Amino acid sequence: MIKSVKSKRIWAFFIDYLLVSLFLTMVYQIRILNPNYEKYNEIYEEYVDIIDDLDTNEYLTFIESNNYKLINYNLSKYSISLVCINLIVYILYFGVFQFWNKGQTLGKKIMKIKLVSKKDNLKLWQCLLRTVILYGVLFELIRVFAIIFVNVDSYYVINNVLSIANSFLFYAIVLCILFKKDGNGLHDILCNTDVILI
Repeated sequence: MIKSVKSKRIWAFFIDYLLVSLFLTMVYQIRILNPNYEKYNEIYEEYVDIIDDLDTNEYLTFIESNNYKLINYNLSKYSISLVCINLIVYILYFGVFQFWNKGQTLGKKIMKIKLVSKKDNLKLWQCLLRTVILYGVLFELIRVFAIIFVNVDSYYVINNVLSIANSFLFYAIVLCILFKKDGNGLHDILCNTDVILI
């Protein structure tokens, strides 16, 4: 039974991730939502041109250069509105919608599973906190503030540290789901939630 829930959770995750990604791809096409669209494309094209002209040894030198740090910073800076849209959509879908829909996202509904609280009824804060943990919302918020408030070198360090921390958190969640007997991830443990068959 646990294996069934685990596999259904994984499939629900992929379904939800695909749906949210498709929705965000459509939203990103609305140019007014990214006032820096032209600047972003200009920097991105510059980056692609540089990368295309490098061999393997030059690439390693390039990613340690100040030019790379500046390009990375500017790409993040000019896509900040899209990052904010991402965060809003994730919080609304995986937090608010899941709570409103009695513990189910569309993926969970398709896979016939739902999120429940281990005590009492499922609370909105549990859905929101799960979203913050599972989808790295806090890390993205820190990145946004770093883009606004720190210089290029500091942003580069912060961004790398956040990327590593986010990866560790994601793998810790996946390993918990796969190898714990009850199949609960770190986000379930911290939020006192469970995913059950319906």
